[in-house]
Amino acid sequence: MEYEAVILYTRGKKVSLLSNVNGRCDALLYYSSRTQITCEGTLISFQEYTKKGGIFIVKNPILKDIPLMWAKHDIYLLHCLLELCYHFVPLGTEGEEVFYFFKNLYRQNFFCVHQKIRKIVVCKLLSLLGVCPEGIKFHPILILLSQLAIDNVVVADLELVSEDVLDEWISWSIEEHPYGRWFKAVPFFLKVKTNEYV
Repeated sequence: MEYEAVILYTRGKKVSLLSNVNGRCDALLYYSSRTQITCEGTLISFQEYTKKGGIFIVKNPILKDIPLMWAKHDIYLLHCLLELCYHFVPLGTEGEEVFYFFKNLYRQNFFCVHQKIRKIVVCKLLSLLGVCPEGIKFHPILILLSQLAIDNVVVADLELVSEDVLDEWISWSIEEHPYGRWFKAVPFFLKVKTNEYV
């Protein structure tokens, strides 16, 4: 069986993965050659793994995709999504739907110059993670996101969605997280305007 995973975070030789089968897990990657694929956002595949003390030992992972074009055009969005997954998907829990959300974005070579669409993508991920604030003003957005195919977002379809409400949702998600003060990419993503780096 082939397993696939996105590298969410690296700490020396240890990496945090979001796998299509095992969900979020910490792993050590071992290579038979000198090639090492340990940058955040990399999509890898592997045939087998072992588990020792809660850490997966992955031998000879194969590079499937590095979202270079996406990182070139929108590194802030990419790191924002990776950080949200790292903090909101608990170790050992299934994350198959979130993994395929990432894989779909990779397949499309996703990047967007419209700030509102970028925030919709972040809120779509938050809704998949079950991180949704309560309140009547968020219900229309939740309904829209549940029906929205992320590969076919058109700005005209989003006219009823307030960008301020999206900002409030994203800000609320990090304020409510117990480690929210350590988030780096998400607060920076909220401050940066698209045209500042495109």
